[in-house]
Amino acid sequence: MNKKLPEYLLKFSTNVKMIAFVTAFSFLFIFVYTPFSDSLWFNSNDSTMRFVFSSATIFGGSIVLLVSRLWLVVIGRHRTISLLQYIFWLLAEIVLIAFLYSIFNALLLDDPRNFTEILQRALVFVSLILVLPYLISYLYLALREKDTKIAILSAQNNMAETPEQSMEPLPQEGEPVTVVRPESTVINFTEENGSLRLSIKSECVYYIESADNYVNVYYIVQNKLKHCLVRTSLKKVEEMVEQYGFVRCHRSYLVNLSKVKIVRKEDDAFLIDMDQEGVDDIPISKTYADQILKVFVLH
Repeated sequence: MNKKLPEYLLKFSTNVKMIAFVTAFSFLFIFVYTPFSDSLWFNSNDSTMRFVFSSATIFGGSIVLLVSRLWLVVIGRHRTISLLQYIFWLLAEIVLIAFLYSIFNALLLDDPRNFTEILQRALVFVSLILVLPYLISYLYLALREKDTKIAILSAQNNMAETPEQSMEPLPQEGEPVTVVRPESTVINFTEENGSLRLSIKSECVYYIESADNYVNVYYIVQNKLKHCLVRTSLKKVEEMVEQYGFVRCHRSYLVNLSKVKIVRKEDDAFLIDMDQEGVDDIPISKTYADQILKVFVLH
């Protein structure tokens, strides 16, 4: 449950489509299947009024969901959201919609029933309406994401048959473009807006440094140290490159463990020496010292 929430669930476009599906499903569920008696849903026997009230409730709930998901997307851009936190967020949405519906029914429709009774029924009804489309949406999105990853891996494996040298940072407008085919060990560094900034073999990258809202990727080309500034967070980069043998040694640094030659202690601090001209010693903070030493010994 502490697993990081997949990125595709934090895209605003994905959430808008999901809410549209939930809205359509809610209309069908209430007006076609009619899962609850009218007297339980609204205290009215007039079919026209029931349609108006139900429509208002559904659209009102959709607006609440839209605002909630917009807020979720904004938060997701600044901090990591776990799967458990996401589930609690969904439960909070259900409770909020049920509460607003209860106020709407009690105050505007003059429902004579006790507010607690209205809220209890609303929690059941809203849960029934939302849970099923939620599950269908998430299963569909998970399958689509899996198919996308399989297609990407297949394309990378096909291109890996003709490996070539690593690629420099993408040229600016007007500069000549060099097309390089990536292989299975190629890392694609993308910026927050999804645009590709740097495509490079993992073995060419020495370390990655945080720089406010950017990261600096340091790599070797023709035995010279170069760097490329990418607008993204070190946390996001860490999750992407850990499969290539990169580990965090400091809150501001990720290092390619295969490039580490020496770990030495000076005074009370540990330093990483990559034995490469132009690459400065990289500090190891106390938080990561034990982890780095263990991994380095086992590597």
